[in-house]
Amino acid sequence: MIYSRPLLKTLLCLTAVSAGATFNASPASALLPSVKAGAGLQVLPEGPSLAASAWGSVDVLGWGATGHFWRRLTATPQHWFSLAARRNMSLAPMIAVAPMIGIAGLGDTGATALGPFAGLSGRFAPILMPFAFEAQAGAAWINGSLVLPYSLGAKISLIPLTAVSLRWRGWEGSAFRFSGPEIGLEAGF
Repeated sequence: MIYSRPLLKTLLCLTAVSAGATFNASPASALLPSVKAGAGLQVLPEGPSLAASAWGSVDVLGWGATGHFWRRLTATPQHWFSLAARRNMSLAPMIAVAPMIGIAGLGDTGATALGPFAGLSGRFAPILMPFAFEAQAGAAWINGSLVLPYSLGAKISLIPLTAVSLRWRGWEGSAFRFSGPEIGLEAGF
């Protein structure tokens, strides 16, 4: 199929604008309502094993709620979840930060231990570009020990209102250590 030059420019611009709204990294878009959901698969070198995760967020007027669930699918079944309230702030164009506070849980097939969670996420989304870079770090106090979840990656939006994410996600704790590459698909408006 052959696209005309103006049509191609329009499609690229719409994709980039929707990516900016999807990535929520401009002063105006930090205030807009948005709903996002995604899922991904992660390969853990320990084992090796496979894990799956799902995440979502709802934001209104700069405030939001975010949740993340991760489950190891092979080897010893383990899971992690976090549910947090956050404040979206974009103090400069293309850069957004969001401090979070909430609850987290860690467990296996038998039981889940809960504890307080705090974190910070950041995004860099160049204006009118269909990609963004993001990072997240946090700390949870679960069963008397510190758990440190983190992720670092990028998203690219090839179709309006969707993004493919590639990130390195991990958890550090006194009793365990998981980390590995993750690929995911996210949709939002």
